Amino acid sequence: MHYVELVDRVGPDRHGLLTLKVLPLVWHLLENQSRSPSLSGQLRQPTTELIECIGAQLDDDICAYAHERLSSQAWQLLDELMNNIRQ
Repeated sequence: MHYVELVDRVGPDRHGLLTLKVLPLVWHLLENQSRSPSLSGQLRQPTTELIECIGAQLDDDICAYAHERLSSQAWQLLDELMNNIRQ
C-alpha cells in the first residue's frame, strides 16, 4: 500500500497522527532529495503526491508545519513542489 492511500484512510479526523507521523516522512524525503540530485528524479512525483494528499487532509498550508524543520534547500524544494500543485 502506498503512503498516499494510508493518508487518505487516516483522514482529517486524525490530524495529530498526520502531523506527528507522516509529516516527518515528508521532511525526510525533501531533505534527501535536496542533498542528492540523483534521488530527486525518482522521488519527486511520489513526494508531490504525498504533499498534495496531506495538504488536502489537513485543510491547511503544509508549509506552516515545515517552517523550522527544513534546511533552506529542502524548503526551496517544498516551495517549488507546492507551486506546481497549485497550478
